[in-house]
Amino acid sequence: MFSSRPVSRAIWASRIEAARPQGPAPTTMTSNSILSRAFIARAVYTAPRRAVRMKAGFRPACYYPARSSARTGGDPMARTLRLRLLGVAIPAIALCIPLGAAAQELEEIIVTARKRDESLLEAPLSITVFSAEDLSRAGLETLGDIALQTTGLSFQDNIASNRPGRQNTVIRFRGMSPPRGSPHQQLAGLFVDGVFVTGGSQSIPMLDVERVEVIKGPQSAFFGRNTFSGAINYVTRNPSLTEFEGKVRATAGQYSQYNIAASYGGPIIQDRLAFQVGFSDYNKGSMYTANDGGELGKESSDSMSLTLLAAPSDNFTARVRLFYHEDDDGPPAVAYLPGSDWDTCTGTTIRRPDNDGNITTLNPTQYICGRVPLPGEPGAPDISVNTTLFPQIFTRITHPTRCPEDCSNWLVQNLVNNTTLDGVPSRTTMGMSREVFRSSLELDYGFANGMDLSFKASYNDHGVNWIRDFDMTDFESFWTSDPQRNEDKGAELRLTSSPDSRISWMVGASYTEQEIALSGVGGDVVVACFLPEAIGCFGPLFVSLPPTQGETAKTRGIFAATTIPLGDQFAVDVEARYMADQRTTGGLAEDYNEIVPRVILRWHPNDNVNVYASYSRGVLPGVLNTNLINASRDPFVEPYVDRETGMPSTESEYDQIRRKAPEAGESTPTQELDAIEIGIKASLMDGRGQVSAAAYYYEWVAQLFTNFVVYYQDDENPANRDGVAGPQQQPRTLEFNFPGDSNLWGIEVESSWALTENWMIGANAAWQDNEYTTFAATFVQDITGSRNLAGNQSGRYPELMGNASLTYMDTLTADWDFFARGDFMYYGKSWAGNGGNLARLDGYWLTNIRAGVERDNLRVEFFINNVLEQDTWVAAVRNTNFTQFTGFRFNIHGVMVAPQDLRSAGIQVDWSF
Repeated sequence: MFSSRPVSRAIWASRIEAARPQGPAPTTMTSNSILSRAFIARAVYTAPRRAVRMKAGFRPACYYPARSSARTGGDPMARTLRLRLLGVAIPAIALCIPLGAAAQELEEIIVTARKRDESLLEAPLSITVFSAEDLSRAGLETLGDIALQTTGLSFQDNIASNRPGRQNTVIRFRGMSPPRGSPHQQLAGLFVDGVFVTGGSQSIPMLDVERVEVIKGPQSAFFGRNTFSGAINYVTRNPSLTEFEGKVRATAGQYSQYNIAASYGGPIIQDRLAFQVGFSDYNKGSMYTANDGGELGKESSDSMSLTLLAAPSDNFTARVRLFYHEDDDGPPAVAYLPGSDWDTCTGTTIRRPDNDGNITTLNPTQYICGRVPLPGEPGAPDISVNTTLFPQIFTRITHPTRCPEDCSNWLVQNLVNNTTLDGVPSRTTMGMSREVFRSSLELDYGFANGMDLSFKASYNDHGVNWIRDFDMTDFESFWTSDPQRNEDKGAELRLTSSPDSRISWMVGASYTEQEIALSGVGGDVVVACFLPEAIGCFGPLFVSLPPTQGETAKTRGIFAATTIPLGDQFAVDVEARYMADQRTTGGLAEDYNEIVPRVILRWHPNDNVNVYASYSRGVLPGVLNTNLINASRDPFVEPYVDRETGMPSTESEYDQIRRKAPEAGESTPTQELDAIEIGIKASLMDGRGQVSAAAYYYEWVAQLFTNFVVYYQDDENPANRDGVAGPQQQPRTLEFNFPGDSNLWGIEVESSWALTENWMIGANAAWQDNEYTTFAATFVQDITGSRNLAGNQSGRYPELMGNASLTYMDTLTADWDFFARGDFMYYGKSWAGNGGNLARLDGYWLTNIRAGVERDNLRVEFFINNVLEQDTWVAAVRNTNFTQFTGFRFNIHGVMVAPQDLRSAGIQVDWSF
């Protein structure tokens, strides 16, 4: 009744069989599994057979395309209701129903979320799966599009982290948000074919993708690193070993939007060796214009891929995939509300705990309290930044040593011509450039006794450079160059039991090594003007900040899993991974050793219902506070004047930091997440309706928070000397990490319904809540007078989210079918940034519609995105106010917001051959 087959053996066997001729499709499907009669493979996985186990000579009953026409003899059984065309993926539910059929036998759907092939209904996890057809039918081109169709997931393409644009990848599951965009601090991991991706997730081309698996909850036991809150795995297509085939997709729309993608492949040696090549050219034009006339929000991506698949024997296969990608983006579309100018807090009061934990009345000031005004409303900021490397302010000044004759070329000299990090692309205009190379090797050997041995290795190189307006306004104040370089390699060896084993098991070992060099706070190079606009650029100031946040991580892991049947209806899964993690920051290293378990109890009371309860633990290594470790513990020889007290002081650097941030230690403890989840998956109404629901409760210990502390540095340290004798009289602000705790809980429900032979609907909703039990934030103390935010909620995630899709399909002529589809997505109210709970964004609805015609291998459709032209902000982030020079005292704040894309229409053509 319960089975956990070795995924790799099924995958490779299906690859070898993929293109061999198939016999006539039977009208019914059968399987010995009690779950197989509830779901059918073709509903989720279309032409690629990599994750579908099917009988020899089979064609899925929902073989696409099928229609009642002269070509099928008018047989109503040949017309099929493709529920997955909804594109609203539901965890463990997807089917395909022959129209007019009174009953049907259905084949199981296979997923690989736990590195084994198992029925989607049988998988005791919250999983949302999108097939290649889902992605195309719903027009899902980015991870942000996928997130809007998935409950429990939040991702904004144009402001994923605390910085605008596509530079960083920050994925949020179930209200969990990391403190910054650093790859080492991410809570959720994105994988391509099981290979971890350190950045650039916004621009993965979808034509090569066979399916996307969104797995919610801690996945450390199977995926290891950076899957503390969940994982997303893109599974790419494989070439055919027996026939040549290709795909072309062309999209064109308003605002210079276009996307041309193609793939082609086939056998090099019949049945034994095959290739597949692909390319993609994506462009998104500007929807907003800055006040200086520059274009905002332009994006461009180009990629190439090569896949080689070898099957030298029936029990051994090898797969190599190479991928190269380039991004070229202009300045992002963003707006900024300085708290000093948009102050709606002064005069209000709030009840919050003080630094000692006592509930008291606080008086916030110089910030935004309550609702952030929407674009176009009174008080809303302009969507505008500086877009030129030749701002007017530099034409009005000179400097006796820095630019004695002409400062107009100052930004080019210091941001373009000053390279401080090797291995990143060059940049000659404002915007972002990225180069990505990914490679992977997969080997699989099947033993005669049914056991399976698989090996996977990968190497990835990711370089990005970004020249940007750091203050994100029209003020000519701060500009930075912001390079980043990530390089990683890894390997995994796994042995899986025979599919005939009553007790299935899997054991394996893994090793990963990752090196990240990224800019410090404010970028690698900072160019600033003192008192801009008022008296011109007094300076200008040039500060080179070496990549002090360079980090390395080496992780060794041993993992094992087993499934034990407990009678006919119950089973228990036990999984565990031992991880030895070494993190190095600024030349200082620390070791973390952890065991992460997961235990799942499953109950199948009948063929159509799966109930499960699980406990799992996620861990994420702590971080080193190198600024505290390197701070001098010696009192100053000469006193400095503390601007906060006005009194002279000789307090050491270390004592200053500990006094202002007692929560900061030299390192933070390992983050731990204890997660409990209860779920049910059911097929209803003879397979025409399906519902999946999950409830969860999390306890998150040692959650990481990034804070800034203002303190004075001693010139006894040569690295801090400013050319003036004695201690620096201008305080510095540097980054520190604090640990905190929080609890999270929520409910998710997803469903799909076949209403009639022509109408289908999907409806999904999620509710979540959370609370910080301990949380200290120095930036909030600047606003309210208390850094204690216990009882507050996390930001950047709504309490309510949901989506619905409605699809209509019918025969148009003997050769053509017609379809129409509407997608309706709701993203609820959310707080700006982490913890403050002062500024809040309104929730919003987003409506997309598509309609078109199709025949055997050709589909033409028209679409309109954001039909109702919802004018809103998609996300808000607290950020330091750099519209005026503050002596690097980052205690003046504001809110950065990114706008929703405007309404746009276009056409998409898909052709396969």
